[in-house]
Amino acid sequence: MSAEAPASAEKREAHLRGVKVTTMSCVFGVLAAVVSWIVTPEEALQTFPNVGVVVFGVAVAAQKPFLPRLGKHEMSKKDWLYVGFMTFDLWFITWTVLLTAGNAV
Repeated sequence: MSAEAPASAEKREAHLRGVKVTTMSCVFGVLAAVVSWIVTPEEALQTFPNVGVVVFGVAVAAQKPFLPRLGKHEMSKKDWLYVGFMTFDLWFITWTVLLTAGNAV
């Protein structure tokens, strides 16, 4: 039974790290969407339409120093792909809701 305890503890640690990474990526995505919405009035979208994408890129890059400290010192390409997808997903959905909320009747 003692052989199962370390495996169980490792699984629990890996699961908690996954929850932390997912939560951090989602929070950064929502924050990036709010910043994108604030810095992109309708007039600005005419002159610099990619400002939201730049804010998204900064949000992904800003996570680089924090994520390896959540329990695993080395992050693989798969981990970074997951972080990028989760950040993009929440950024895109939140920014779309914020942009269309003003058009509701």
